[in-house]
Amino acid sequence: MGPTPSKIEREEKRKALTKKKEMEKDIRIISETEPDRRIYNMLRYHYPYESISEIIKRDLIKEIEPNVIIQLLRLCDDLRTYDLILTFFEDHDSLLNQEWIIQERSQTTRMNSIMAAIYHKKTIKIIEWLLKNNSRPTECYGVNTLYYAVKNGCSGEIINLLISYMPKWKEETKSLKPSLLKTAFNHFQDINFIKTLIQNGFKLNDNELNTVSYTFSQMPITTERLKLLKEQGIIYSEIDNGIEFLKRVCLLKYCTVDVLQFLVEEGCSFEKEKYMIIRSLMECGDYDVLIFLLKQGCDPNSTCFRLTPLVYCVVHEFELKFIRALIENGAKVQKRSGSSFFLLDAPTTKITFEKRMEISNYLIDQGMLPISRGLEYIYKETKDYGTVIDLCRNGISESKDSKFLYWVCKGAFGKNPLPLLKLSKKLKQDFCSTAYNNKSSPLHIACMKKLEYQSIKYLLKNGADPNQLNDFNDTCLHYAFSNGVPARTIFLLLEMGNADPFIINTDNVKPIYFVKDPDLKELIISYNSVVEDFHNLFTRSELTNCSIEASDGKMGIHKEILELRLGKTLEQMDFFLDMFKQYNIKETKDFFRWLYCGICSENKEIVIEIAQKLGIDNFEQKSNRSGLISDLKIWYSNDDSKNFKIKIKKGKFVKVHKLVLLARSELFRGMFVSISENENSVSDYTGKSAKALELFIKFLYFDEIGKDQMIQKNIVSQLNDVSEYYQLSSGARINIQLEFIEEKRNKKLQRIKN
Repeated sequence: MGPTPSKIEREEKRKALTKKKEMEKDIRIISETEPDRRIYNMLRYHYPYESISEIIKRDLIKEIEPNVIIQLLRLCDDLRTYDLILTFFEDHDSLLNQEWIIQERSQTTRMNSIMAAIYHKKTIKIIEWLLKNNSRPTECYGVNTLYYAVKNGCSGEIINLLISYMPKWKEETKSLKPSLLKTAFNHFQDINFIKTLIQNGFKLNDNELNTVSYTFSQMPITTERLKLLKEQGIIYSEIDNGIEFLKRVCLLKYCTVDVLQFLVEEGCSFEKEKYMIIRSLMECGDYDVLIFLLKQGCDPNSTCFRLTPLVYCVVHEFELKFIRALIENGAKVQKRSGSSFFLLDAPTTKITFEKRMEISNYLIDQGMLPISRGLEYIYKETKDYGTVIDLCRNGISESKDSKFLYWVCKGAFGKNPLPLLKLSKKLKQDFCSTAYNNKSSPLHIACMKKLEYQSIKYLLKNGADPNQLNDFNDTCLHYAFSNGVPARTIFLLLEMGNADPFIINTDNVKPIYFVKDPDLKELIISYNSVVEDFHNLFTRSELTNCSIEASDGKMGIHKEILELRLGKTLEQMDFFLDMFKQYNIKETKDFFRWLYCGICSENKEIVIEIAQKLGIDNFEQKSNRSGLISDLKIWYSNDDSKNFKIKIKKGKFVKVHKLVLLARSELFRGMFVSISENENSVSDYTGKSAKALELFIKFLYFDEIGKDQMIQKNIVSQLNDVSEYYQLSSGARINIQLEFIEEKRNKKLQRIKN
């Protein structure tokens, strides 16, 4: 007994039997509908020759559409099937005759049978079979068959075969000679075919310059081809002085040193071609070609599309040897142009990050400066500030709208880029500049991008102004509140930077409008209440006790404000009342507005001038909330200047300045309108302890409750009651501050316990 078939063999046999049955089923139903389509599908899905032959031999096909013939022929991949189908057509004269089948063209494919065979890459045997069966390669819709064969890249054997069946092809294609030659150069890569054209009467010089220079820009070029053309009379040094041809040769990605050397030996000069290096880099990108062109004296600084060869190599991440060769041969390093340092831009897969850094350091040593966008990419790759700082060792290339400091503040290098802020200071960059879009300052951008506390603090420490306005009159607080900057950073802006949350922008919106948390909103309002209170006092003309005469009007002030802010009384300044006659009423009001609350929004130069005349040397130190609070604290410690008493039980009293009561308490503001100006005391009707009243009075000066005052918790409720009784202005809310401080105190105790 023979070996038992394996399981795999049995499975293969079963599949073959199943396929055979399916084919037989197809053959049985072939005559039911559209027999020509059935043959077409069988050819398309590569049914074996035997199956198709069986259909033909059974004579099952009675009708067939003429337009299907070419489709059938183009699907045949062997001579047996070709012969079978055409023989069948020949035996049925009632259908079609053989000449029509072979010569006519399909209405759908618009080509004859030879073209169909060429288009579908048929073998030379099939094309030869068609030609032997009287299929003449005539034109089809104005397209020469030989032209079509050349364009589709047929082999030299097929081209020669077509020529051999066209005895009068020279005369018939005379009008197509130039285009045929050009097509041959463009689409044909066989040097023997070009020789065939020449042998059959084509002269390359007949088509003048275009045939040579144009076609060589579309095809592989070799010294062999150049020598062939030279044999036909082409003189390279005389083709438009060699320039046009050289340009096209160097544009080729397949240009080689051998080709260029041949052209030099033929008398071509490269010195006259300005764009030779940049164009060869764009198309060829060959290092040996670059070195050859540099040795021939080509200009390494000639520009094309505003790019020099060096910048092009940097932009497109060529290897270091290209860049080094250009610089060593005279390429100028651009320091501050818009395209100065694209190498550090967004990464590509052309070179590795390590190689990119190697090239970057080489270029920096040569004097090229990095740009902010590229440095951002380096930081994202390395997460190392040291690498970024090292790349900036010679400086940074900046344009008007692309300053390094703004890239740092917008979070390109993380949320707390202190090392790079320090680098910006070292580079002497202006922390108050407004060169960014809509004239926003670095602090505007930092608040918009929510930089961390330490970075904001560094900006403030180095001169950033939180009340600086952009084109929309927005301050940094507009961006901080609208973008949800943490409360800790907000109070840093308020305390260290004296930021004003009540400045109105062009949309008539204050920063405080954007605060969503009601408790935080109350706390911020409370924090700035002293400024608001004294500003309101400035606007209450009915409470003034001194008249100021300007050049075009009068206004009233409180005499006590002079002692508070200037440290002098009106009697000590005999020139005071007369000096304002040289200023108009608006300038005068702007000065006193600043004197009352520390805010100077207009006529700042005039305000500073008046302040200096009154002995104020450091204007900024007395400005904003901090300046006002500082003077109030000094005034609080001077008991001799306090001119009002609040009587408490057992003959005790608390001294206070009447001006402070006027500014900060609605109760006293209303009271002093109705009573005599000489009134200098009032009884305390709150019934609270002296300690609570003293703390309340201290709050009016300091505008805050210190942590040491929280030791006695029984004072908390009394302070709230006292503040409500004396009707503090809407901004001054002691209870909110107490709750905030109490919460911080509890968290600290909890951390200690844990």
